[in-house]
Amino acid sequence: MPCSCCLHDILLLGSYCGKRPLAPIHGGSMRIVGGVDALAGEWPWLVSVQIPSSKGTRHSCGGSVLSKRWVLTAAHCFKTKRSSLNHWRIVVGATDLSKLPDDVQIRSVHKVLLHQDYNPRTEANDIALIKLEKPVTFSDYVQPACLPPVTMGSDTSFSDCHISGWGTTSQNSERLGTSDILQEAKINILDTKKCNSSQWYNGAMSPHTICAGYEEGGIDSCQGDSGGPLMCKTSQDSPYYVIGITSWGKGCAQANNPGIYTFTKDFLEWILGEMVEAKGQKPKKKKKKKRKSPGGITLLPNRKDILMTQESATKPKVATGPLDTCHSGA
Repeated sequence: MPCSCCLHDILLLGSYCGKRPLAPIHGGSMRIVGGVDALAGEWPWLVSVQIPSSKGTRHSCGGSVLSKRWVLTAAHCFKTKRSSLNHWRIVVGATDLSKLPDDVQIRSVHKVLLHQDYNPRTEANDIALIKLEKPVTFSDYVQPACLPPVTMGSDTSFSDCHISGWGTTSQNSERLGTSDILQEAKINILDTKKCNSSQWYNGAMSPHTICAGYEEGGIDSCQGDSGGPLMCKTSQDSPYYVIGITSWGKGCAQANNPGIYTFTKDFLEWILGEMVEAKGQKPKKKKKKKRKSPGGITLLPNRKDILMTQESATKPKVATGPLDTCHSGA
C-alpha cells in the first residue's frame, strides 16, 4: 500500500511536522523580529547546504528538512556545482556555523533531484530535493517542516510570516561573506500583480511564484539565503507552513523589489512523486475509465488522489508535507 506508508514516512502529517520543542523556552510564540540573530532551535527544520572551499566547506544555500532523508531547497543552488556533490555536506540543527556543537548533525548528499522544468534563465520551477546519505535523528533542534495543504492558495490570509537563513546581512556585504549565525526576519506576503507590474518586476515573475517583503524595502532575503524557507501561519494556532522557497530578487531589501519565492503548494504532487519513486514505490497512473479489476478490487490512487486523500482525512485534519527561490548564493 504505497499510500499508507508514504503518509507517515514521506509527507509527515500535521501531528508530526512543524514542531518547535524549544519555543516555550523562547517565550511561546515567535518574537516579531527583523534581521536579528535567531535563537537555538527556533527553526528546527533549517539546514545549511555547504560546498567545498579552500578551508574545507562553506555555506552556500539553505534548505528545509522534510523527513529523515529528504531536504527541500532551490534548483538554482546546483547550477554549476553538481559534479562535486560527493564533497557537499548538509548541516542540520545548527545556529552558529562557526561553532558546531556535538549534537549538530552533518550528512553527505546521496543525490539531488531538480524539477524537470527548471529554467536557469528565468528561474521558473526553481525547486529541488536533496536525499541524504544517512537519515537524521529528530530532536529539539531537528524537526521536519510542514508543507501547505493542497487547498491553500496564493491569496490565503497569513497571520505571521518569517524568513531565516545564513545569507549576507546587507546588499553591500558580499565581500564580507555569509553570516555565521542564523538570521531571522518577519515579512509580509505582497500582491503578486503589484510585484509583477511595470513599476516593480515588469513581468519577470514566472508562474508558481509569490513575492514577500516590504514595499519600502529594508528587510529581505539575500545572497546565501537561497533555498531556505518562507514560513507562514494561517491562524494563531496553526503550525508554520513552508509556503515558499527563497529563489531570487533584484538586489537585497530595495524598495519595490521584494524577494521572489517558489510557491510550494503548486509542487506538492511533484515532491510526493519524486520521494515515492525514489523509495521504490512508484504510484500507479490513473486509468481513464476502468477503476476496478474484474475481481472488484479498487486500483491504487495516483499521486493527486493520494494528496487529496491526505488533505481530507479527519485525523489529522490537515495534509501537510515537510517542503523551497531568491538571491543566489550558490
